[in-house]
Amino acid sequence: DTSLESEAAGESPSPSRQRVAGGGRLSENRKLLQSERPFVRIPVAELEGEEDGDSFGGSGRVLAGALSSELPQSGKSVRRQPKPTSAVVQVSGELLCEDLEDFDFSFETPPMSTGGLHGRVPMSPAGQPITLETAKSLRELLFGSAKAPSFNPEWRRQNLAFCDCSELEYGLVQHKGGPCGVLACIQAYVLKHLLFVDAKKDLTKSPRPSPAERSSALAAGMADILWRAGGRKKATLALPSTSALGALASPSYRPDRLTERLVLYHFSDRQALGRFIHSRLAVFQDESSSGCVLFLYSALLSRGVDSIRQDMDEKEGKLMGAHNYCTQDIVNLLMTGLAVSNVFDGNLDLDSGGSSKHVLKGIPEQSEVGLLSLFEYYGACTVGGHYKEPVLPIWVVCSESHFTVLFNLQRNLLKDRQLEKRFDLHYYDGLANQQEPIRLTIDTTRDSVPDHDDLTPPLELCIRTKWVTATVSWNNTEPLL
Repeated sequence: DTSLESEAAGESPSPSRQRVAGGGRLSENRKLLQSERPFVRIPVAELEGEEDGDSFGGSGRVLAGALSSELPQSGKSVRRQPKPTSAVVQVSGELLCEDLEDFDFSFETPPMSTGGLHGRVPMSPAGQPITLETAKSLRELLFGSAKAPSFNPEWRRQNLAFCDCSELEYGLVQHKGGPCGVLACIQAYVLKHLLFVDAKKDLTKSPRPSPAERSSALAAGMADILWRAGGRKKATLALPSTSALGALASPSYRPDRLTERLVLYHFSDRQALGRFIHSRLAVFQDESSSGCVLFLYSALLSRGVDSIRQDMDEKEGKLMGAHNYCTQDIVNLLMTGLAVSNVFDGNLDLDSGGSSKHVLKGIPEQSEVGLLSLFEYYGACTVGGHYKEPVLPIWVVCSESHFTVLFNLQRNLLKDRQLEKRFDLHYYDGLANQQEPIRLTIDTTRDSVPDHDDLTPPLELCIRTKWVTATVSWNNTEPLL
């Protein structure tokens, strides 16, 4: 692992820097820092007040860590240590001493999992602890304010784990509503690799990957998304810290015990990014992991907060929608690398009659994977050809405030009109507790638009936004209403 981290940074690990990751001026704390004893995390759950809205300790004090003769093991409690009178803390890159007389130092399991045995992320020169400024900008971008409530439990408990049902081994499982936009985009890129990159020829039925094959596809798909978000020149991966650098705090920032504990790994090489993600998959997949949040933060950091605001129609808007659903901006970022707010092709200039025009930004070029939306069927938006005619026959589907995935097994489906006369689409919904494959047969040979009523499945209406005259057979599967 350390060789991968050093490769990302282009330098060799330094033992001294590993002990005091993040650095800063030692000043009067030099003697304290020169101790050979390791740092450990001090839980601050009782100080955060996330549930009742209290501020972190009420005074902007930062709890970072204490000197101890033992390191906590993942998932276990550690014996109580003597209470120190001071500890090293980090504020905006400086190391300071805080008086800790008033705090209890009972060590507990960290509130955010780092992914089990193989998920522990040691601090190294390759990883930099997130700064207060970056933590604030991320929270403001997502939630409108760094003091607003952060991710809800549905997001925090969402990992990137695969389904164990027969013939659905390729699918990511969603536990609760909310993160479906992120999961569906990752799912689309997982399918890209399982169907059209790793497979030697077109499959005749849904993929049934081995654990190793689907792990490789997941790592490659995640790397695809992050590399594209970084303009195909760079990427950032956000992982949770197990070090004692702890939480940042200020009067303008409300700690959420997640954002301020990130360690950021920066890459300028696509292959190194992919290998590093693969080596850290346990961090994203562990049962108690916040893998979905970690990946979303990685995508935001890869694109950059300032660039994302320039992409958005509302420069001072926020990315998290009502009821903690993903906005279209997030989905577009993960699919195309740009956090634009619309799904039509190109840009639309709005002339308000003044000296300047307002530009609404859409999808600038053909997307690798596509998107279909029920909103278009009802006239609320227009999905352009860049999404309807993607490079690969994989579509993220937005229907009833939920994102799922449709895909075809033939790479050339969209290049051969004969193939498009009658073909199958496979459907996967990670939230629906799906127990068996759903295969839809699409017939586009009719000359007229089929009738529909209130009992027509919304998924069929989404399909008809691209294949207008399509009739849909559910092949003895109960239609999803």
